[in-house]
Amino acid sequence: MSSIRTFAIHNEVDLVTARMHVRETARHLGMSLTDQSRISLATSSLANALGLGREGKADGRVVVDTLQNGARQGLRVVCTRNDCGGYTPPLSYFGNERWMVDELELRSISSDEVEVTMIKWVNR
Repeated sequence: MSSIRTFAIHNEVDLVTARMHVRETARHLGMSLTDQSRISLATSSLANALGLGREGKADGRVVVDTLQNGARQGLRVVCTRNDCGGYTPPLSYFGNERWMVDELELRSISSDEVEVTMIKWVNR
């Protein structure tokens, strides 16, 4: 069963709220404490790398979604930055986040929006 929640990110408080929701959702899915910490840290680290939640930087959003693929369950977090001005960072820019999750994908939505999707699967 999929459960989607979207957080508009305008400041640091919005980012903390989204990160807490990610951690709680990971806990609810049955992820280990280590994996809960990894996906939560990857969310805030990625949002910071995109400039979300910092004074004078771009606004954006964080979308948190649960996944079901057969018997597998997972958590997908999508961070989107608005007003990029045509700049799309290379995927290698997100190296710190890459080792904390199972899948990481960068996508340019338009000349003004960049989206990074992370997925962490529950290990049982």
